[in-house]
Amino acid sequence: MDELTDEKLRFAYESLHRSALGSGQGIYNAFSLSMAGLLVLLGGVIASENITLNLKITIGIAVPLIGILICCFMRLQRNGVVKCVNKMREIEKKLNIDTVLPEDYSRPIRTHRGFTKADWTQIIALAVLVITIIVTLLQHQ
Repeated sequence: MDELTDEKLRFAYESLHRSALGSGQGIYNAFSLSMAGLLVLLGGVIASENITLNLKITIGIAVPLIGILICCFMRLQRNGVVKCVNKMREIEKKLNIDTVLPEDYSRPIRTHRGFTKADWTQIIALAVLVITIIVTLLQHQ
């Protein structure tokens, strides 16, 4: 390989590395902010003395929809991370360089339905909170 190609590959490698880190941070931010928002909503439902039927229906539809949209966003971000890491591995082989990927990423990322084990843990936590809000709404007089 000539020097110019090496330089382009190194630039691409660094760009992919930044993109993978950004996508991973996006997953964490989406989860954290959605959990915070849903916890505030749960607090409001618990503290409220009188919730109208219309408001119950609106919350009952909006909360699961928000949960589904957050999961879709997380999956999209995870796919971005996987693609970046796979391209980084290809460049590492071409340039014959040591990996800068963390231990978790140095081997292929295993996903089930587009999510890692850590993603599934976050999805379960999100689902539990959504179900708690729905149950609390149903029990609220």
